[in-house]
Amino acid sequence: MDMLSFLSPEILAAIGAIVAIVVSFFMGGSRQKNKARADKAEADNKAIIKRKELEDEVEKLSDPDRRKRLDKWVREGK
Repeated sequence: MDMLSFLSPEILAAIGAIVAIVVSFFMGGSRQKNKARADKAEADNKAIIKRKELEDEVEKLSDPDRRKRLDKWVREGK
């Protein structure tokens, strides 16, 4: 005798639906984690590019201009 033969088709369908819901819940969480990782990687890349652009801009400044800019940053930071 089959182990599940005593269960009615309605009960088997309900069990199947519950299993499907649980699986979709965990799959959704996994997708969300992957999306969050991708978003963080993209934000990190943008920050790296921005930092490099600012470094290049500061490197191109003359010493007096660099000092003026540093003084401005120090005053704004207070």
